[in-house]
Amino acid sequence: MNKAIRNVALAVGISASFVMAQAAQADTLNLTRNTNNPAGTGFTGSVGGGEFGASNVSPANSFQAAFSPMKVSGYDFQTFCIEGGASLSDQQPYNWSIQTAVNGNGTPLNSKVAYLYTVFWFGINGLTESGKSMLSDGSGLDGTSGTATHTFSYDYTLGTSRMSAATDMQEAIWWLMGQWQNSFSSLTSGAREYVNMAYISTATGGKWDTATGGNGATSLGAVRILTLTDQQNHAQQDVLVLIPTGTPTTFNITPVPLPSSALMGLGLMAGIGAIGFIRRRRQTLS
Repeated sequence: MNKAIRNVALAVGISASFVMAQAAQADTLNLTRNTNNPAGTGFTGSVGGGEFGASNVSPANSFQAAFSPMKVSGYDFQTFCIEGGASLSDQQPYNWSIQTAVNGNGTPLNSKVAYLYTVFWFGINGLTESGKSMLSDGSGLDGTSGTATHTFSYDYTLGTSRMSAATDMQEAIWWLMGQWQNSFSSLTSGAREYVNMAYISTATGGKWDTATGGNGATSLGAVRILTLTDQQNHAQQDVLVLIPTGTPTTFNITPVPLPSSALMGLGLMAGIGAIGFIRRRRQTLS
């Protein structure tokens, strides 16, 4: 091989390596549905949306470390659809960008969805909110009803129980985003309970309102929308995530108790995530 040919080959090799390095740094992730196959491993609901398991997130540590028991082994975090009438293709991995509205300029994310997804993200179960209940037509809280105690009940046990909880959560998110085409009364009872809690918590004096310094009606905390496209740049279903900043530090939520060793591991992961974010802050977040 003469010198000129060797130089060309070297240049091509360097170029290919550069392209591969760039590809490895792309903002991508994979999403997986599991409808209980094999039995006892399911986490996806029955209404065509989430839960989805997100994996192979690139760059690594782009988002907050997910908490047990929400986090499913083998995945970085679990998520839900945020828009109706959209789907996910099999052309993975998906490209992602962080937004505060569907597709970047569509329906804005709201504080009620942010509250519910934050509670889910931290693996909470049994959180209560006291207040009025939603009117039967879903037009708002019933001012004449008595105060009731509403409970965030999410069974994180893989299998049919979690799949049922995922159905409730997905319906509630779609309804709160204005993507549910049917009546409020058509929601599952669990979804209606989530909606009740979201309205109460984001209202004046609610837990989310208190945690966000009186901004419960507008604050998104750390929750954002991941706008997704496939490798041919076709729009895909947008989903939810928590970014490394913005979580209310005084939000009165109590995660399910974990062994001290597990808590130390979570703290280490969170610290690594924070360091990675400082080194790599590539997005301008609102």
